[in-house]
Amino acid sequence: AAPGPYAIAAIPLLAEAGGRAAYPWLGRILVVDAPVELQRARLMRRDGVDEALAARMIAAQVSREARLAIADDVLVNDGHPDHLDAPVRELDARYRALTVDQVNAAIRRHLDPAKLSTFTAGDFAAAAKAGPATRGSAAAGP
Repeated sequence: AAPGPYAIAAIPLLAEAGGRAAYPWLGRILVVDAPVELQRARLMRRDGVDEALAARMIAAQVSREARLAIADDVLVNDGHPDHLDAPVRELDARYRALTVDQVNAAIRRHLDPAKLSTFTAGDFAAAAKAGPATRGSAAAGP
């Protein structure tokens, strides 16, 4: 259990790993987004790769549009890290305001109806442990 009112699971390849279907215990999906050109420049700087390799690395992932399509919330990371302070505070306030019932209702909307009667609170913990832990956008839930 998370020591705070919600937990964030950082899952960098969430869309590639099956999104919400692979992680049915996620209450919300937060995608940290940046324009492709900026992603490429950051890859080149961070990994010391040339432009062609950076472009291939990005092309190997699902499209930006596909990542945004699975998002409940989007954090745009296209500037200085200081510019993230206010949006992060807003997201924190939003997540703290969510009740467990609201999050559970959101999760149920994405579950197979045939499994709803057997999906319990204990299943959330089991799914968290059994989910594709080596793959992975950040996701929040209580």
